Amino acid sequence: MPSAALSRLLPADGARVSVQQDGTWEDGSFLCKVTVDKNVVLIVNQMWVTAGYSARHVLIHEMKIWDQQSADGGAVVYADRGGASVVKCQAAGVKKYDVGTLVKVLKPGRQDEKAMGQLMRGYTLSLKARNPCRSD
Repeated sequence: MPSAALSRLLPADGARVSVQQDGTWEDGSFLCKVTVDKNVVLIVNQMWVTAGYSARHVLIHEMKIWDQQSADGGAVVYADRGGASVVKCQAAGVKKYDVGTLVKVLKPGRQDEKAMGQLMRGYTLSLKARNPCRSD
């Protein structure tokens, strides 16, 4: 995860940062919570999404954010308080599912559209490099 972009979304005056992951990719999805001084301020949720769902659809469905910026041909979308991406898996022989990622900033985290865009693009690039698609 791009640390410079992430740090701009976390509270500026935080002293202790911790990360907790629930679930594993092998389970089909996972939820990662970033906590600053005992407050959950950022959530990363990675999940299987129905093939054909767009990142825009994921962000609207999960966070009701209609006003979005997009990058990477629409594979990444973001706003000041959240972002989503979808890695298409059809080329890897997967017919039913793609890999979706949703990132939410919670208070007292900071809302920053530019930082969220950088975070989502960097995270998605790293995810693609790990080849997250599976065959059914």
